[in-house]
Amino acid sequence: EFPPAVRTPRRDSAAAASSRGPAVAMGDLSVDPVTFWERLSKLHKMWNAERQQDNSVWKGADALVIDSGGLNDDEVYSKSASLQNWLLGIEFTNTVIIVASRSVHVLTDGKKAALLEPLRSAENATLPLD
Repeated sequence: EFPPAVRTPRRDSAAAASSRGPAVAMGDLSVDPVTFWERLSKLHKMWNAERQQDNSVWKGADALVIDSGGLNDDEVYSKSASLQNWLLGIEFTNTVIIVASRSVHVLTDGKKAALLEPLRSAENATLPLD
């Protein structure tokens, strides 16, 4: 089981340090870069291993697109929101995440992009290209 990806800021700065590195926070929200890249790497490896198989759920897909759209009170369950919560620990409305074979692209607004910026420099940010 993974540690939670969403963390609230800690009052004691000494307690904020951990062996996994600090979570990045904006207000009361934070994204754990280590958790994000571990989870994305698992998804990416499985997708790359199976996407060329005819009977695969991926059926030759060239990219994975996670489109959250806007808030919808009538929507009880959303696969995109669930996947975003699993990867980021947060649901970002009006955000598109595109996972390609050699890159990840995020289309979102400025505040959300600022929250995601530390993901770019995380130590484990390299996707496997085998």
